[in-house]
Amino acid sequence: MSFSLPRFLRRTPSKSLKLYFAGRQIALPGPVDWDAPERDHLAALQQAIDALDEAAREQVITDLERVDQLCDGVGQLALRSVAADNRALLSRLLTEDSDESRGLIVLLEDESAFDHALAISYADHRRNGRSWSGYSVASPFAAAKDPQLLQVLEEEISRLLRQLDGTGRRLKIDCFDRQGPTTDGRLIGLITHYSIYAEGLPESQFEFERDDPKRRTRRPVHEGAISYDPNRRTLDVIAKGGKPARVGIAQSFARNILGVTDGIQPVIARRFALNRLKRPLTFASDPADGIKTVKVLLLRLASASDGHGRITIEIDPSDRTDICALSEQWFGDNDPLRRPEWEVSQAKLRIVFYPEPGKVREEAVMIELRSPNGSNLREQMRHHEIISEKYLARWGLIAGRPEG
Repeated sequence: MSFSLPRFLRRTPSKSLKLYFAGRQIALPGPVDWDAPERDHLAALQQAIDALDEAAREQVITDLERVDQLCDGVGQLALRSVAADNRALLSRLLTEDSDESRGLIVLLEDESAFDHALAISYADHRRNGRSWSGYSVASPFAAAKDPQLLQVLEEEISRLLRQLDGTGRRLKIDCFDRQGPTTDGRLIGLITHYSIYAEGLPESQFEFERDDPKRRTRRPVHEGAISYDPNRRTLDVIAKGGKPARVGIAQSFARNILGVTDGIQPVIARRFALNRLKRPLTFASDPADGIKTVKVLLLRLASASDGHGRITIEIDPSDRTDICALSEQWFGDNDPLRRPEWEVSQAKLRIVFYPEPGKVREEAVMIELRSPNGSNLREQMRHHEIISEKYLARWGLIAGRPEG
């Protein structure tokens, strides 16, 4: 979803917006009554932002757009991971009730940490995607911190990219440590993150110079990442250029930073076995994990015979009957869930957790799975790892893994 200034302002508490303009020392040209009703002060605030001089307005839009990138589960976990060593900052984040407010606080208090959170979020959103390759590491090798070795890594990756597609003529790597999440949402263990910034091929675009459009040549920067977790013995590489680029980057990292030549092996991306949902499941779970109910709300099926037909079956969470029984009731002998030529390409599950100690409200998590391996699991802040690593396999929803 593209950035919308009105939407961002509506979702951000007035006190946080007021704190932002004070922290950036941006004097608004028009009066804004921060204590006025939301509709009144938001309209006045947007008018004041529009009336700023060009440089100040660009800074505001840029800042708020960057914060908006961290306003989901992945981004919020990234903010917590970069603030984990700063107890005062982490305490402030935990007391806020708005994603936007937490992002603004880190931006103002520690912009370097904020930039690291953006880099983490960028990589985590792309893990298991088209630009990702994963590797298992034979032993928990220590990552070298020698600046000279890092420079060698930069030079080798630059040379690799230039040979593959002409990019990477200039390349810079930013390295930092951050804490990784556990299954219950805590942060523990250090992960070393390497942000890769490679120069792309020149692009010619129109830009306004005063009142007239002028053609300018720009050299965009392509972002990539290497994430090394010695505790789990995993290495993730995010990069454009296809698999050859990622293989070369992984080999260079292993050779120069880990000091090994044959200690890593590629990880095959998991594939979902969504056809398992064409029949009722019990969704058994361990009491300690606090799962109360699991309900399939949506199944989207594709025709394996012609590749063009689509059928979507969707039910309401309040329906007492499961989706398989309702599909049979609706379609009778033509029930697509009983026809082998219709295969499940997408599913939506609603998982309800019992209230946590000291709380009275249950928590509902919506899980979306798309064939072959797409999902929203990384947007779930607290339970995504339990579900993805434990129960999807147990429920038979990951191909090639035994149930149980």
